[in-house]
Amino acid sequence: KFNVIKIICLFIAQFFSLKKLIKIEKPDFIYSQWLIPQALITAIIQNKSNLRKLFSTYGGDVLIVKNMGYLGKKIINYIVKKTDKFSAISSLNLSQINNSLNPKLKQENKGKVIPLPIDDFFYKQKTLHSQTDKENRFLSIGRLIEVKGIDLLIDSLDILSKEGLKNFHLQILGDGIDKKFLEEKVKKLNLENTISFEGWKNNNEKLKSYNENDVIFITSRQSKTIMEGGPLTLIEAMSQRKICICSDSVGYSEHIIDGKNGILFKSGDVESLCQSIKKYLNLNDSERSEMKQKAFETSLLFKREYITNELYNFFFS
Repeated sequence: KFNVIKIICLFIAQFFSLKKLIKIEKPDFIYSQWLIPQALITAIIQNKSNLRKLFSTYGGDVLIVKNMGYLGKKIINYIVKKTDKFSAISSLNLSQINNSLNPKLKQENKGKVIPLPIDDFFYKQKTLHSQTDKENRFLSIGRLIEVKGIDLLIDSLDILSKEGLKNFHLQILGDGIDKKFLEEKVKKLNLENTISFEGWKNNNEKLKSYNENDVIFITSRQSKTIMEGGPLTLIEAMSQRKICICSDSVGYSEHIIDGKNGILFKSGDVESLCQSIKKYLNLNDSERSEMKQKAFETSLLFKREYITNELYNFFFS
């Protein structure tokens, strides 16, 4: 209950702070991060000059508003009507907005897909790891919460281990409210020797883990309240020439051509994930090398310089 009061106070405080800032600074543009509260508050501000309003959206913010039903749809239409242009980080993200717009607003075509860039840090580093043993080294990075689908990955590896897959190790980076549950699951399935939890890591530590492993898993599932517009982990891994096995429900899965620059599986489906792992295991060295190179080439579309220019040209040209 107190959090509801805090949110109301946040909206009110941002509204008056923005009004004051506009009066003092007299800006030409207001660029808002997230649909709510920033883009909504900006939309409410009366535009008595040529002040242009812009915003970017990342997935979950739109889903929250859409779950408000008729009222949510009205809010999305109001924000877009009062906005000059907006960007969304994926086609999935953009469709969530466009599907809520009335026909007139949809025809105005104010939105464009412009993904988030990954840090240049990842392109300045060299991939050092090369597989010298027969062990399959797997990696998962992300918050340990239900929507990330780590439980699906554990179940899939349990099934495959019972079918004869023994030479593998899964490294899990991240923290979250489901950590204890997932650790107990691993213990119950007797997978402690093949699955390890190593907590949150910074970029340098993540890079080390990318280099130590062969396959990166993006196992997120979509729920009624959470949608993964990205994630950047997928692109970071591709920049390190890693093979990614990715859920088809995340926004950036649109950049994966199954079997070419990565491997897709049906979101939330353990059997589909098992089949995707088997697809990787059946690749020969030449096929793996080609997939890694294609992954790297895809990641170049997410370089900061390229994304920055695209944002600038779209919003300010």
